[in-house]
Amino acid sequence: MNPYVIPLTRLKYDRDACIELFDSLDFSVRWDDRPSGKYIRAKNPDNLFEIPCIKEIHEQIPWVKNFQLIKIQKNWEMPIHVDTYRTAVLMIPLSDSPAPTFWFDEPEHIKELRLSEDRDAYIKASKELNLEPIYTHVQDGTPCVINSTIPHNTNTYNGIDRLTIQISMASLLNGPYHDWNKVTQLLQQRQLL
Repeated sequence: MNPYVIPLTRLKYDRDACIELFDSLDFSVRWDDRPSGKYIRAKNPDNLFEIPCIKEIHEQIPWVKNFQLIKIQKNWEMPIHVDTYRTAVLMIPLSDSPAPTFWFDEPEHIKELRLSEDRDAYIKASKELNLEPIYTHVQDGTPCVINSTIPHNTNTYNGIDRLTIQISMASLLNGPYHDWNKVTQLLQQRQLL
């Protein structure tokens, strides 16, 4: 199994209905203190799991609870990072020609900054790196689970907002988060690969 990405070729979802849902959401309210304001998570509707297009996805992966509706605005680069609160995430792309995801070998001094939990210093140092990716996943529109424990990033220099439904691979709303092997096993059991 690929250690970076698992395409879910059998996951069924209504892309048009999901795009309509995105169009109905308010992306003007930022959810964190990211200085750029280019990575925006919409507030989930109270009835999220009753919305047919979300319900259809959730029925296929019933152990997950943490759905996020994310917009990364065009012409921006996310710094190289490791997700701090999830080990793997299902990405359902809704943009036409969505930006790829890149994975990197992490230099020791960057790893030390990340582990020190000095987020600002870590991001600054990551931005100053000029690393070549060790793996690139070119998104073709197929939903996929990405390994978010390996340093990765994306950019929207293609001039297209990157719209995704992101679903953390956890057994509860906020964890415990399954490791890569457990995620693979669960997806195989549900016949989604």
